[in-house]
Amino acid sequence: MNAVAVVLASGSGQRFGATSVPKHLTQIFGIPILVWTLDTAIHSKLFSSITVVTRKDDICQTEKILKEYFPNNMFTIRILEGSNVRIQSFLLGLDDLINANLINEDTIVALFDANRPFTPLSQLKGLYKAALEFECSCPARPVVNGVARIASDNIIEIPDKTNYVEFVTPEFITYKTLVKSLERNMDRLNCFVEYALALGANPKIIEASPLNIKLTFPDDRVHMEEIAYKYKLAKPIKFKPHI
Repeated sequence: MNAVAVVLASGSGQRFGATSVPKHLTQIFGIPILVWTLDTAIHSKLFSSITVVTRKDDICQTEKILKEYFPNNMFTIRILEGSNVRIQSFLLGLDDLINANLINEDTIVALFDANRPFTPLSQLKGLYKAALEFECSCPARPVVNGVARIASDNIIEIPDKTNYVEFVTPEFITYKTLVKSLERNMDRLNCFVEYALALGANPKIIEASPLNIKLTFPDDRVHMEEIAYKYKLAKPIKFKPHI
């Protein structure tokens, strides 16, 4: 496998109401949500390197917690300061991996949201394989609610929602495709799917599941614990050094 991952944990947590504890360190069954996310990524055995991008004020707290679960002699996780703009945070993480010579032209790059912790291992492997073949991939589910196009706060068109899906992270893309998009001054795009589409590629979707749930609002935490219990998800374990 030749893949790297950038995990975004640099959001302000405004909608969640985060205060002294950043949203990505909110606990699910006593385990910080970022730890759940990284534990899944590491156990997939897809990634040779992972970079976590977070806010400057959260770096020390994040680093301390991650060392309790992922010591450097087991798997090195790079941590750096992000931006208040989501895609810029990703690009900072990407630059960090490039500067460390951890990426080559055959690498697959994955973008994780720290607050979407339960992505199934089988889905990660499916996304990796799909990216190899289709240049880009992401989980997606059918649109359930109505979709409308608006102008000046008025609905002006209702498209056929059967032609649409809701896609979520993690997104995978070939480094070659990403670089071509960036070279064409497309750094203002918001996601891998847009980067791929801009080059004429057709990203492959992998079926999303209830495990693709994301922590956005305070009430989501209770629902996430229900999901973890229902699917009997194994909790990440703190590292215990041999004495």
